[in-house]
Amino acid sequence: MSNTLFKLYGHKELDEKWAMLEESLNLLIEVSDENTRQKLQDRLDKIKTKREEALRTRIVR
Repeated sequence: MSNTLFKLYGHKELDEKWAMLEESLNLLIEVSDENTRQKLQDRLDKIKTKREEALRTRIVR
């Protein structure tokens, strides 16, 4: 999936989209109840892991 995203967007644009997604999830986490907060935090952690994998792939190329 990362390869497809890199083809659709330049690196700068993709970085901006990651940042917007992280910021949005952080705002939702702040205003959510405890159960929802934990689910959102888990999702954010998965997204951060995917982003780190994408960055490593980019560095290798």
